[in-house]
Amino acid sequence: MTTTETRSKNDNKQLISIPIPSGTEPLQIDFSSELSLSTKQPPTVLTIAGSDPSGGAGVEADLKTITSLKCYGLTCITTLTTQNTTGVKAKLNTDYDTITGILSTIFDDFTQLDAIKVGVVTAEVVRWFFEHYHEIKWKVKFVVIDPIISSSSGFDLSKLKIVQDCVESVYPWATLLTPNFNEAMKILHVLGYSYEDAVRVDNSGLKSPTADEERENKHVSSESGSIEEFKRFTKFLTLKLKCRAVLLKGGHMPEVENPNIIQEILYDSLSNQFTIYKHTKMTGLKNTHGTGCTLSSSISSYLAKGHSLQEAVKLGVLYVHQALVHADETIGYGAGPLNHNWQLNQ
Repeated sequence: MTTTETRSKNDNKQLISIPIPSGTEPLQIDFSSELSLSTKQPPTVLTIAGSDPSGGAGVEADLKTITSLKCYGLTCITTLTTQNTTGVKAKLNTDYDTITGILSTIFDDFTQLDAIKVGVVTAEVVRWFFEHYHEIKWKVKFVVIDPIISSSSGFDLSKLKIVQDCVESVYPWATLLTPNFNEAMKILHVLGYSYEDAVRVDNSGLKSPTADEERENKHVSSESGSIEEFKRFTKFLTLKLKCRAVLLKGGHMPEVENPNIIQEILYDSLSNQFTIYKHTKMTGLKNTHGTGCTLSSSISSYLAKGHSLQEAVKLGVLYVHQALVHADETIGYGAGPLNHNWQLNQ
């Protein structure tokens, strides 16, 4: 038996003797294969959104989602909020110079971003899009915009003037706009149209109206409608906003056909194609805070990873569904967060 001695940093301390059995060869562990550097860069996703200190929505939810889906997340915080699961109490917008500085440094350092997700938009963000986005648009593959006109808790996060400015300077850059029905209606009114205008068969460009259809046009209502009406509504909104596609989310949509089924309607102007996503309505959920943020950031991530728009929306809807199912209802006293890391437990 031999010993090896180790001296501590303090030379006055006693030497430590570690016994080593005679004839024992040192154990060799080769990490070279495990520690080899990966040459594959993860897809990059920039989130331009507000901050939620409770972690359920905004940039915090976006980063969890982006990371969970194996993309690299970057951030530009548009507004600091004072909020928790029970609601938004106050907010402080990031000034224009800071917004410009953050985004300029990002685009100076990254030659290309695979996707941008846009959440809460302020006047400062609108100004940046108006003055600078055209300069760097070639560096961005996809833009997904969640038009947060008001949060589900009722705090008004985006005033009418902001929506008007977004229609002019922000929404046309979108690969995909993801409004719920209420948000889509507000945008439609900003555009100067009514629901009846939007769902007229001839205005949608789907086909020329017959006499029966003209009579039907006189009785349409946003309170209740057919899936064909909502398809025309979605296409009308897409064409008027001059963006590539609109996903009309079904959570706040008037009941169509089966009240237990939610239908999300995607219209892609690039292919002139509709895609309908149907799934069972989930009821009695406590943890619903940040569902819109999570959906738009998950779609952004799937687009960044190379999926088609139709497939990215499908995978995004499935991701949110699982995040809802696996949510921890013990978090917070109000509408708690989703479980963005549910895949880690599989």
